[in-house]
Amino acid sequence: ATPGRFADLVDGGEVSLHRVTYLVFDEADRMLECGFADQVGSIAKHIRPDRQTLFFSATWPEEVQDLAARMCEAPPVRIAVGQRAEGDGPASRDDIVQEVVVFDQETWDERDAKKQELMYKHLHEVLASDEHKALVFVSRKDLCNDMVTRLWKEGISADSMHGGRTQEMRLEVLDGFKNGGTKLLVTTDVMGRGLDIPDISHVVIYDMGDIEDYVHRIGRTAR
Repeated sequence: ATPGRFADLVDGGEVSLHRVTYLVFDEADRMLECGFADQVGSIAKHIRPDRQTLFFSATWPEEVQDLAARMCEAPPVRIAVGQRAEGDGPASRDDIVQEVVVFDQETWDERDAKKQELMYKHLHEVLASDEHKALVFVSRKDLCNDMVTRLWKEGISADSMHGGRTQEMRLEVLDGFKNGGTKLLVTTDVMGRGLDIPDISHVVIYDMGDIEDYVHRIGRTAR
């Protein structure tokens, strides 16, 4: 359940949590970013104090650490997989090969044109293999649609995934990507977390966000 709606059900007496012994938060950092801290706390108050509470998060910012400390009776135990043990910042998996391209053209339009030119060339090479699938991350859903149109004009088949599409359409697009009917998706951060598609071979970050979003995005590959 999502925290907001579930908290409403609990507070309204429509759901009883008296016999719950495990409380699990997936994507805990994103819950806090979306402002669900109060709802999370409200839900926890209805569950017995001797419960086991588990937080799953690809990053471990101070906000999540503070929440874990407040909601656990004993000091929480942290288990890190593929990250620095001290938890002083997000880290990617060692088996992901990362390449950075710097564009130094004088104007924004020149840099953007060069970036698109290089991306088209790269995607043509990547998608020449039937074994490859790729994601291109952009910052806005309108740019997502525009990028798909440009890719088709360049002879590259692609589809889009973003919050502006209906749930039915998103599921249809996702199924096509999973079964190999679609080899390339241009997407916003709706595909940045929580999806496990093992055969994604390449991730292109067209619009760079913050470092934590970057770690989540590139984590869609090497699964």
